[in-house]
Amino acid sequence: MLKTCTPVNTSWLVRSSGFMVVAWLLAASCTAPQNKQTKNDQVGRAASDSVAAAIRNGFSWAKAESTATVKPPVLVSHVFIPRFPTTKMFGVWALDLTAPHADFWLDAESFYLAEEEEEGNRPYVIEDDSIKIFYKSYTSKGRIVRATGDTLVLRLNGGEEMEYMRWRE
Repeated sequence: MLKTCTPVNTSWLVRSSGFMVVAWLLAASCTAPQNKQTKNDQVGRAASDSVAAAIRNGFSWAKAESTATVKPPVLVSHVFIPRFPTTKMFGVWALDLTAPHADFWLDAESFYLAEEEEEGNRPYVIEDDSIKIFYKSYTSKGRIVRATGDTLVLRLNGGEEMEYMRWRE
């Protein structure tokens, strides 16, 4: 048996402004093209087209890699769970207090070597009692043996222990 629907009086819906907004939104979504490309699709297609054109014109990845400029990552100094308080490690340090200048300055931002005036700031990482100092061409690895506030004992690159004294200004 079929049920018949009785018509409902919807004139109150037409009069409400909310219904008009909903109706307009439904109509707009129904008429929107389903094949709309996003900006990412367009960029991706352009990139793949340019790669295909480069390959057709004799592009070589080997040539590109040999001539590419490699930028090193930007390193920022970090201290992770140090074995010694940073107040006892940070400061200006010298092997010989009678020397005309200190050897290095260690603070939260960098390891500054006094000998290298232009490029003296080096990023570093301290974790527990290990320290890594990042130079342009290599990384110096070592161990912080002792930090008392007046002395800082380091063993870098497997060498012997060096006892630095806090520089008095």
